[in-house]
Amino acid sequence: MSTIIGMAEPKFVGGNIIATCPDCNAVSSFVPRTVDTDSGKETDISSLFLHFPHSYQGARYDGVLWLFVRCINCNRGGVAKIHFQNHFLSNVVEEFLPHAVDHAKLPTDVPEDLVKEFREAELDASFGAYRSGSALFRSVLEKTLNTNGYEEVTYTDTQGVPTAT
Repeated sequence: MSTIIGMAEPKFVGGNIIATCPDCNAVSSFVPRTVDTDSGKETDISSLFLHFPHSYQGARYDGVLWLFVRCINCNRGGVAKIHFQNHFLSNVVEEFLPHAVDHAKLPTDVPEDLVKEFREAELDASFGAYRSGSALFRSVLEKTLNTNGYEEVTYTDTQGVPTAT
């Protein structure tokens, strides 16, 4: 899992996931419990344990735990893939969804359509979809340049020779 600068790296602590929630922007506990509104009792939402000894990042694990959780602040749902041992001390979160993205600051007068496209590019890059993220960033750049009077953009290679536009 890649580290997202400024965001809390997901951790499995005491049966919960500690991570940044993309909805409420808080470092939050994602808990595998829900509250029944009629009785007020908490119940487990769901988890799935697949028992198969394996190695991950050079360590041995007993299996993989898929944990379905919710943010305690805003109830946003999530799912975690955890490499699990019979004790809680060395379990490792490989993947956690939803991803929280540390958004770049944009000027307040940027048109809404460009902001949406820029945010989508950030999200693509946070998932490792660098090609689509780069294409969206390039599109935002071209639209910004066109809006500001740069009608024709010429791309050059590292020697300054024009390439395809």
